[in-house]
Amino acid sequence: MSTSTSPTRSDTEIFRSEAKFRAIFEQSAVGIVRVDAQGRFLEANGAFEQLVGRSTARLQTLSVADITNPEDYPQEVAEVRGMVKEGRRSCTFEKRFRRENGVEVWARVSVTSVRDDTGKPQYYLGMCEDITERKKIEAALKLEEQRRAALLQLSQMFSASKRELVSFALEESVKLTGSEYGYLAFTSEDESVLHMYAWSGKARADCRIPEPKLDYVVSETGLWGEAIRQRKPVMTNDYPAANPAKKGFPPGHVPLIRHLNIPVFDGSRIVAVAGVANKSEDYDESDVRQLSLMMDGMWRQIQRTEADLRLRESESRFRNIVKSSPMGMHLYAAEGGDRLVLQEANQAADQILGLDHQRLVGLDVEEAFPGLRGTGLKEIYLRLCREGGYWQTEQFDYRDHRLSGAFEVYAFQTSPDHLAVMFLEISSRLKAQADLHLLGFALQSAANAILITDRGGKTVFVNRAFSQLTGWSMEEAQGRNPRFLNSGEQPREFFAEMWETILAGRVWCGELCNRRKDGGFYMQEQTITPVRSPEGQITHFIAIQQDITQRKRMESELQISRERFQKIFHGSPVAIGICTLADSRFLDVNPSYLKMVGYERSEIIGETASSLGLWVTPEQRARLVEAIRQNGRVHNLEIQLRTKQGKIIDVLTSVEMMQLGLEPCLLFINIDITERKQLESRIRQAAKMESIGTLAGGVAHDFNNLLTVMQGRAELLLCNPQIPASARPGLQEIAGAVERGSRLTRQLLMFSRKTPIKLAPLDLTEALANLTKMLQRIIGEDIALEVNYAPGLPPVLADLGLLEQVVVNLASNARDAMPDGGRLTLSTQVVRRADKSFPVAPQRVPGLFVCLKARDTGLGIPPEIQPHIFEPFFTTKEAGKGTGLGLATVHGIVEQHQGWIEFDTQPAHGTEFRVFLPVSSQPVASPNERSSLAKVRGGTETILLVEDEPVVRSLAQSVLALHGYRVLEAESGVAAMEVWEKRAAEIHLLLTDVIMPHGVDGLTLARQLRRQKPGLKVIFTSGYASPRGLHETLSDKEKRWFLQKPYSPADLARLVRQLLDEQDPF
Repeated sequence: MSTSTSPTRSDTEIFRSEAKFRAIFEQSAVGIVRVDAQGRFLEANGAFEQLVGRSTARLQTLSVADITNPEDYPQEVAEVRGMVKEGRRSCTFEKRFRRENGVEVWARVSVTSVRDDTGKPQYYLGMCEDITERKKIEAALKLEEQRRAALLQLSQMFSASKRELVSFALEESVKLTGSEYGYLAFTSEDESVLHMYAWSGKARADCRIPEPKLDYVVSETGLWGEAIRQRKPVMTNDYPAANPAKKGFPPGHVPLIRHLNIPVFDGSRIVAVAGVANKSEDYDESDVRQLSLMMDGMWRQIQRTEADLRLRESESRFRNIVKSSPMGMHLYAAEGGDRLVLQEANQAADQILGLDHQRLVGLDVEEAFPGLRGTGLKEIYLRLCREGGYWQTEQFDYRDHRLSGAFEVYAFQTSPDHLAVMFLEISSRLKAQADLHLLGFALQSAANAILITDRGGKTVFVNRAFSQLTGWSMEEAQGRNPRFLNSGEQPREFFAEMWETILAGRVWCGELCNRRKDGGFYMQEQTITPVRSPEGQITHFIAIQQDITQRKRMESELQISRERFQKIFHGSPVAIGICTLADSRFLDVNPSYLKMVGYERSEIIGETASSLGLWVTPEQRARLVEAIRQNGRVHNLEIQLRTKQGKIIDVLTSVEMMQLGLEPCLLFINIDITERKQLESRIRQAAKMESIGTLAGGVAHDFNNLLTVMQGRAELLLCNPQIPASARPGLQEIAGAVERGSRLTRQLLMFSRKTPIKLAPLDLTEALANLTKMLQRIIGEDIALEVNYAPGLPPVLADLGLLEQVVVNLASNARDAMPDGGRLTLSTQVVRRADKSFPVAPQRVPGLFVCLKARDTGLGIPPEIQPHIFEPFFTTKEAGKGTGLGLATVHGIVEQHQGWIEFDTQPAHGTEFRVFLPVSSQPVASPNERSSLAKVRGGTETILLVEDEPVVRSLAQSVLALHGYRVLEAESGVAAMEVWEKRAAEIHLLLTDVIMPHGVDGLTLARQLRRQKPGLKVIFTSGYASPRGLHETLSDKEKRWFLQKPYSPADLARLVRQLLDEQDPF
């Protein structure tokens, strides 16, 4: 006989019967959806409806593919198929849902498959988290990274021409703004004329103007000239619309749909106008920013490139001068460590020294000139290379194995890590003057601005770099105090301290803001060195200045970036922290991290996760450290942390390495997934309950068939007057055992929600009295059982078998809590909700209740496991010694009886469970009210009996024949139809099992026969509590004629007679 049930119906019933799961499903802030194996929507919660912009009713007409971006759907299918093929329980991926209004939202989707006994997926559960904002941020960050990469590449195009720089920047701007076309035009000095300089590649390809015009008078330009007229960016997101500023296109011009152009400033002057066009969506301020930053970077690089060209030309002139100079000169370069390597020397140096410098090139200065060892001159040279400045000596005595003599030496930094050493023999004054003249040229050629004043502050010398930086020529600056550069940004105290320092003979270094001749401000780094006379008196001051305006601007931008990071860091809802790489000390954590772990900021900064006890196990820390060591980063590693309150939380952590100053650090991002893990656990529990339900249904069906035969045969024997009196007690015990077996199957089905409970008025005192002997056997001889009944206890509305299971489970639980023996006390009393001594669950209505107490003297329940004692499959016993279903079953039974359960416990003092059941208003039925088989009236009608179990069919035939009925038997639906074809006219009633083999079940059979004979009366029987399709198909009247196995002969005879006598049963 088939015992299978419909997977789809079973899944739905299990899914909907789980009250806790339903509450989570409906109230979850995360979208949850259930989809069948073909991708059709079955059910969705409110969060998912809001996410995809559709109601559940609408979704049930669609499939997953209908609301998914077509680009994402193949990946989703591959992920799910891979999960099923590899036997994984779940998979996670990101995708875009498409709402009905066309708007797309990003979601992170976790899919879990729920499978049947064969492992085949029955349906999928999806948890969908809206990550649209995160994706927008990622897109913005990606755009920023692209721009920075482009600017970095642009800044490294040292040898590129101006046109190459413009073309690169223009193409990158088109990409960054998502545009189709781009162009750039430079302005004349007075900003009156625009010279079209470059177009993007696609603009050049699509343009059909035979001879494009290059020069445009700004006042005569159309809409594209507004950027220079208004001196600000101009966006036009509907270019074809009428606009008074438009002047029309020349024939062959590319079509424009949207347009954005900006002015490029150098200070206050507009030097260029850049534009992009035909973005697929409207331009916004982000596009303005990207285009402006890229064009500013381009212009700065053009300026640097032109400045480098001028510098190279200057250096070339300098080298030509050096080579032709009569003054000896050596050029050195500092190479790592303390090496100062000779790179080049002029001919005069070779003539003065009598050496061929080619043999010395590449040697350290003390290797080339060993006589310098111990003089300290090399150290002076190295300091000049690295710190800049100027050094000279009027006489330096030198001697080695090749040459000897006295030299006047001049040394100065030509560029960072490069040094020029100029020297003359002191014997020749004319040569000394030539050397001074050459030194003047060297100073003029220096890249840094140099200003020399006398002791009183009167300017005596400025070099060309100074003039280029400030705009003041040598003639204009000479004789003036440097205060003509004062910007007013520094207070008087600043200059007072500076003069105090240099007048004391010390070198002053610092930063200050000065004003150019044109009024513009610039930042400079300045070193002022006092110059002393041979007598030691200060005669002059040399100021070496370096323009650091760009560096300060970058520092300001860096500070803004840091402030932005701090706002994101401290405002993020995600837990973020920074710790040192070396010893894992916390340097900073955001409020979300403090909230997650329960610590104050003062408690955590400077500590480590280990010292705070955040790690649940050392192995988890070791696993994280190993992942960082191998990969340099960690992405979505699942770990557990312990909060300050001792709570264990599940965390998804990602770690990246970063540098804070000179110290390597770790940036970690933690997401608390504790609730998500609990939800996943509940989903897995639902699958377990489904398996239990399937198993319970099959076992109960077969068992009920056996019980039907046993109960029926026992009762038939009891009705037989020829049975001797000595055999009747045994038969009665068999009947009682069958009754208890019937209750056992109902208990099994109740736990898996396979059958409704059978409530009837019940005397709790009588029920406990009948259980006493069995309870004593359960708890053992070393535990004393004490029972206290309240007098006059009112009846409760309960299922006897389930209530017995409650008492047995409580007794078994108490036994396990008293391994060394003790006392179990069962007592009853009547309580009212208003009685403050018995607090009740807030969801229960006021009224009269019977309270059943079970108190033991055992070990008590530890605080940490008290919240979990009613959870299915939760157990503290060793493997194989507990299922974790005992108290979960008790809790479920009590709730089905509209009651509740409480408990009090103290470690080492025992536990008391209190079960509250509502009082019944109906009296308990007396034993003599039960009908006996002999009292049921029979008849002579013909009954078609269809039952695939031979022993059950034989029993039913015996009972019906005993009551005078004519019985036609059939072992299947197919056989019954054959009997019907021959004897349909004489059949008054069909008695059929619901579940039968060979493709024709009881329900199908009844439908076919009633179509031929509408007045045919039908009784259905089944060992299943809810045969598939039966209760959904039958009307309320028809459901009265369902006979649940195991049934007694009296119940069968009475129901047959009642239906035959009914005038309008259906």
